[in-house]
Amino acid sequence: MCAWKGVSGDFRADGIPHQVKIVRQPEGVGAEFKSLADPHSGMLMHLEIQEGKDPMRAKEYCAEYGVGTACTLRMTKHWHGTGRTVCGDSWFGSLTCAKALSKKGLYCQFLVKTAHKHFPLNYLKRWAREQDQIVQADGTRVP
Repeated sequence: MCAWKGVSGDFRADGIPHQVKIVRQPEGVGAEFKSLADPHSGMLMHLEIQEGKDPMRAKEYCAEYGVGTACTLRMTKHWHGTGRTVCGDSWFGSLTCAKALSKKGLYCQFLVKTAHKHFPLNYLKRWAREQDQIVQADGTRVP
């Protein structure tokens, strides 16, 4: 988020592609950006200015994947097929995004909070039961 105060110092929309208000930001009125950075060098590798609902939906990959995944695919386009790992917060983290990056030859590490339908709950329950069965007669766990 970049605060925009215009020439007069007042919050104004003149001169930016799209003004947004995000209450949770310290300076909540201005231009919203999505960014991609290299953790080793600390360099910003890609910056995408958010332009509003309709212009963003017209961009590459949106029709196939939706706006969130499309943004991630556009920002990582130069590295498709390289086998690199993309790390992101929960805004980027979705099962759709993980699958799309995999198709493009990238790995990912995200906090995914909304993919309950595909969460491997049965696998984890089975694994936990197997761990509970590995107990000796005196109650100690077998290493």
